Amino acid sequence: MAPVRVSAKAHRAVCPRYWRATNPIRFTAEDYAELLGLYLGDGCISACARTARLRIALDAKYTGIIEDTKALLERSFPENPVGLVEAHGATMGRERSTSAGSPSSIGSGAWSAAPWGLLRGCIRSDGCLFVNRTGPYDYLTYDFSNKSDDIVRLFTAACNLVGIEHRVTCWKGSWRVRINRRKSVEHMLGHVGLKS
Repeated sequence: MAPVRVSAKAHRAVCPRYWRATNPIRFTAEDYAELLGLYLGDGCISACARTARLRIALDAKYTGIIEDTKALLERSFPENPVGLVEAHGATMGRERSTSAGSPSSIGSGAWSAAPWGLLRGCIRSDGCLFVNRTGPYDYLTYDFSNKSDDIVRLFTAACNLVGIEHRVTCWKGSWRVRINRRKSVEHMLGHVGLKS
């Protein structure tokens, strides 16, 4: 009897969203939630000839966030190339942004196992941290803005899971979530960090 040949594709991982062979995808709960937050904040998935490409736009001045995101993509998609592309925008002066990307797919899932990761990803991609000055008082404030009420609901649900007090407002079609209570800001600093 002749030996049975097993193709290399038979041993490849299966994409949890499309059920087709794919390069290995390795997510810890924290990495998955953070990558989802980055994607929801300022990411997109583009269809290519044989795959899909995940792209995340990041402000070029935050080199630490860019390097962390590149490392996150390399951990999550270990056999996929991860590249950085610098782009120059015409709006807001000549603000530069960097796009980190990897041919891959990412779907929605159980981010609630690691809500701090989701909050970190959202703040790093589409949020900010600033000093709010009101009269004689100065205090740190986290801010997350998005036009999608679904994305804002995910962000506030993550805040609720970890006990972060927040305030939601809507202005000119954009939702804004502010976190400025001292204890909540301290927790955010400990788990999300500064934007750098």
